Amino acid sequence: MIAPTVTTLPAGTFHRWMRKAGRLGDQHKVARVTNDRTMATELLAASGLAAAPVAPRHEAVANT
Repeated sequence: MIAPTVTTLPAGTFHRWMRKAGRLGDQHKVARVTNDRTMATELLAASGLAAAPVAPRHEAVANT
């Protein structure tokens, strides 16, 4: 099984991502759980960090 990893983003990354997405200000909700990596990839791009390759779910499950 692939162990989950945690990536610490630089301060201000979430704020920059919200501004770029047009969600800064007012009351905007952010999904806590998603089935894809779109939000993670966008946050990594906003932070300037490269996205690490992740095995597709079917491969991770098949190897357990």
